[in-house]
Amino acid sequence: KPDFNVSVSHGCVPLSVSFTDQSNNAVSWMWSFGNGSFSSDQNPSIVYDSAGVYSIELIATSAFGCTDTLINYSMITVQQVFVGFFSSSVLDGCNPVLVSLSDSSVNASGWKWNFGDGNTSTVKNPLHIYTYPGKYSVSLIAFSSLGCPDTLVIPDYVTVTGPYAQFTAENTSGCPPLHVTFNNQTVNSNSIVWYFGNGDTSHVWSPQHSFNLDGTYAVSLFAEDTQGCKSNFSLASPVTVFPAPIANFIPSVESGCAPLPVSFFNLSVLADTFLWNYGDNSFSSDSAPEHNYISSGQYPVTLFAWSAYGCADTFVYESMDVKQVPVADFSADVTNGCAPLTVNFSNDS
Repeated sequence: KPDFNVSVSHGCVPLSVSFTDQSNNAVSWMWSFGNGSFSSDQNPSIVYDSAGVYSIELIATSAFGCTDTLINYSMITVQQVFVGFFSSSVLDGCNPVLVSLSDSSVNASGWKWNFGDGNTSTVKNPLHIYTYPGKYSVSLIAFSSLGCPDTLVIPDYVTVTGPYAQFTAENTSGCPPLHVTFNNQTVNSNSIVWYFGNGDTSHVWSPQHSFNLDGTYAVSLFAEDTQGCKSNFSLASPVTVFPAPIANFIPSVESGCAPLPVSFFNLSVLADTFLWNYGDNSFSSDSAPEHNYISSGQYPVTLFAWSAYGCADTFVYESMDVKQVPVADFSADVTNGCAPLTVNFSNDS
């Protein structure tokens, strides 16, 4: 009774298969491998160099000339992929270039595209956008259901022209006036214009711009080359200028005699941290403090105010007028005597 097993039953071209006879009472063998090849070896090997599904036939003969036949239908599966692709779109032009790629591979059930710009895809018929100027080689590896690969590489398949606008910015958030430096990294451009989001523009290559009012500002750069190709770039996050506090106060009195107690009424807005300098080497961090001026003099009072963002403002009250208290005094030329007594008084105040 004929019987056998195989080293491998499926694979890719070229597929090498070894056959091991397990027949009983056989002394001769005739193998048919399904591809037009035959062998009389007991344990033959064969290489399949064409894709297909192959049935294996073994005729075993005993010493008495008796024969028996075993056919294993569709026992060997050999796969081969023929890769190919084409594009139905324009393959060169100004940045960005949209390319439509179509697979024309034979026997493929899986795909791996490499677009040459660091991006890949496993879609059968992908769309890809090229955004940076240059020449790009495109490759496709097509796979069969068994993973058999075939590769096609087309050098310089896509050509992208035109400028590529890009920039970085330093110090994009803070208190007014906010001075922002923009570093232009654009390539292939001979004409640029900046839009700072506050109505201001510039043609300077890498400008510094001052934002004087609080708010958020979307900054964009537009670039163009001599062929009319254009590109633009915007910051992912806008420039942010924080609201500035306004320091202000009024004193309860502006002048008076020492010692002069004064209450300060804080009229500041958008501020939550304060420092008072009373002008007499005394200080306070209270919001609405009181202060007692002991000595006479002219004292400028300064209020420093900070917002929650760390923005600062200063207000100076030029002079607190603290007057010296008079000291009343007098003397008499005589203090006793007979009536009538004449006394002369001298004012010593």
